[in-house]
Amino acid sequence: ATDRTEKTLRIVGNALWNINLFNRTTVFGMGGYGWVKDWTQIGEAAVSGTHRIYHYGFGLKYYFVPNAGIRIDYRWENATGLDEGVDSELYKSRKLMIGVSIYQ
Repeated sequence: ATDRTEKTLRIVGNALWNINLFNRTTVFGMGGYGWVKDWTQIGEAAVSGTHRIYHYGFGLKYYFVPNAGIRIDYRWENATGLDEGVDSELYKSRKLMIGVSIYQ
């Protein structure tokens, strides 16, 4: 088996739209656009590429205290600006994310 190593650097900006439902619950929509740099090492060969991504999604936040809570969101991610002949389907993804939000 040949060793394979992959690394990715992402710089993405996001915009969120929050709608307060109840005292501690918020729904939100989001969208973002950014830049991705990929590096892949397969044995002695190295391949790298740069493209842009855009994503959008929605989610739900539940606050335990006024400035911290848990969130769950679902995102669709798509690539743009790929090199000629690169299949954009390879860069489409759907993500379900769960995390903690803390605000100052």
